[in-house]
Formats: sequence, structure tokens, C-alpha cells
Amino acid sequence: MRYLTTATLPAEVLRVYPGNARRSDLKTIAESLARNNQYRSVVVQVDDPEHPEQGGVILAGNHTFLAATQELGHAEVRCELIDCDDTEARRINLVDNRLSDQADYDEDALVELLRAAAEAAVDGLAGTGYTEADLAKLTTDSLPEPGDAGEDELASLFGVIVECDTETQQAQLLEQLSAEGWPVRALMR
Repeated sequence: MRYLTTATLPAEVLRVYPGNARRSDLKTIAESLARNNQYRSVVVQVDDPEHPEQGGVILAGNHTFLAATQELGHAEVRCELIDCDDTEARRINLVDNRLSDQADYDEDALVELLRAAAEAAVDGLAGTGYTEADLAKLTTDSLPEPGDAGEDELASLFGVIVECDTETQQAQLLEQLSAEGWPVRALMR
């Protein structure tokens, strides 16, 4: 595989990878593109290395391309253009799809990132691929289940959920409990 250049190409000179096995949610990707723009290039195996601007087949980023062109009507897409044979192209397509399947998360770090994103933007988690319900599930899943537990399974953490009528009321309660030394966190739904 040989990297050639990065270029913005017209959609009509690009083709999705034939038989791409990955399926994705184009609406969620389109929401991300609309909110965040195209922050990652698609990877294209060029048809002619002497004229990479003539396009080729997309090895990685097929759904980004489809969301940009079909859902949002973009006429062009930013691409990393490479020269490789068909065997290398197949391997790149396979590994790009597989690596996202094998991703794992540090859930505490994910919760903090989601909270910060939700608090920093007027539109909350829009464009992140996550919803307030996802955040709530991540935070409530960390609380122990009610019921009897064996002595070695006793939880050292207990949670209480308090519903507030307003954001101001929530902020005041959080401040008060924090001042009393209680570890607190806010959930929104």
C-alpha cells in the first residue's frame, strides 16, 4: 500500500466497496456530519495512481460517503488516496470494519466525556451518536441492583435518584450535597 495524497473529490468519481459487509446507521452518521463536519477522510483505492483525482473505490468510510451524499446531498468528499492491489484493498476493508467491532470502553471515562459534551452544547449530545437515554443507562447500570447479596458481594456504593423540577433546583441540590461532602452526579433525561 502506498499513500498518494489527501484530496476532496467529487462524489461521482467515487464508488462504495463492492460487497462491503458492514451495515451502519446512515441517519446517525449524517447527524454527526451535519453537526461536526467531515472530521475523518474516507480511504480510497485509486483507479489510476498517475491520476488519483479520477477517483476509485472506497475501502474505509463507505457509510460516511453514503451519509454525506445520499442523506445530506454533499457533492464532494475528503479522501485519503492510496495505491494498493485488490488483496490489500480487501484486507483494509475487512480490518477497518473489524476493529470497530472489537472496541471496548472505559465506562467511567465515557460517562465523563458524555456529560461534558451534553453540558457544553446547546443541543446536548446531538452529533455524538449517543442520546441522553444512553447516558442515563450508563450511569444507572453502575448502581447495585436491589435485593439480597452474599457477604462478599455487598456493595460499597448505594445510589439515590432525586428528580428535580428545574435545572436551577438540580444545581442547588447538587451544590448543597457536595458542600456536605456527598459524592453527587447529575443525570438528565
